[in-house]
Amino acid sequence: MSRTPSVAPSGSGTPALPPIDQYRTLPNALKRPLRFTPSNPTGEPDTAQSLLEIGSIAYTARLASRNLLLVDPPPIGAAKDDAAQRDACVKRGKKKLVDAAAEERAKRRAKKRGKVGVFAREEARRKGVWDVKSGAVIRYDHLVPLHYMYLSYLSEMLPLPAYPKQPLADLKLHASAPGKLANGLATEQLSSRLVKADFTGAVIRVKRSKNASLIGLEGIVAVETAETFKIVTVENVVKIVPKSHALFTITFPAYAFPTLPNAPSASQPATPAFLDSFRQVPKVQVDILGSAFRFRAEDRAGRKFKYGACGGGWGEEWVGLDMFGLE
Repeated sequence: MSRTPSVAPSGSGTPALPPIDQYRTLPNALKRPLRFTPSNPTGEPDTAQSLLEIGSIAYTARLASRNLLLVDPPPIGAAKDDAAQRDACVKRGKKKLVDAAAEERAKRRAKKRGKVGVFAREEARRKGVWDVKSGAVIRYDHLVPLHYMYLSYLSEMLPLPAYPKQPLADLKLHASAPGKLANGLATEQLSSRLVKADFTGAVIRVKRSKNASLIGLEGIVAVETAETFKIVTVENVVKIVPKSHALFTITFPAYAFPTLPNAPSASQPATPAFLDSFRQVPKVQVDILGSAFRFRAEDRAGRKFKYGACGGGWGEEWVGLDMFGLE
């Protein structure tokens, strides 16, 4: 392939360039092999004298037979103490910066929690927020809005079906209940989700217990711990009920009826229409075995339970009085 000769413009006085063929054969003079010329023509190995380019007399007097340190020597004596002191100051400075950043983050979190009225666990324990003792006086009607909030939480978690035009009667669920409930909710799905639920705000009743004085006790759960339920009764008294050797009954609506999202709160009292609809909605009663729930709610959420045979916390009909040491 050749380049077309260009024609010089008229009046320029510059002759046109000859055509160049880039695929032409190279002459033999350019086909000689490459030859590498060493930097040291004598062939002798390089020495420190030649690399530093100093005279032989100066090299012999100052550098010959001596070790050349390429790094700083380790400190000795007072210099070592000064270096250690400098390192300690640097570490203390870094620690102060880290502590200051952590304190600033804690202040921001506390400020954000304070806006929504939320306490950290240590702060709540220090202020005694959850230090509810048996016999303390807490008004039952103050916890009713918490119960309505808990029902909204249950209706979303289970999930409960919508409230029909013609609801069925109340339902009772045991571990041996096969298939589905009358409201269309699968019992196995209900059990697998209910055992991981938080019971703070639920209405529970002691059905059986080794302590006969606790049987029939009913109230709203104010605090749930790993071993106990702290409930507030209608008499405005706090009762601490141990989970072990006790059978509880929890009651909640069988349907997520429409008025539940508009439930009363501390600032909005209950209306007669809401109370009437709440009384009419069918209820589901579930028996739970307290010994199987001896975990905190947050620990129970990640625990695997087996359905049936009361391994998941369900109290079946065959749980007799002899289990609780009663005749």
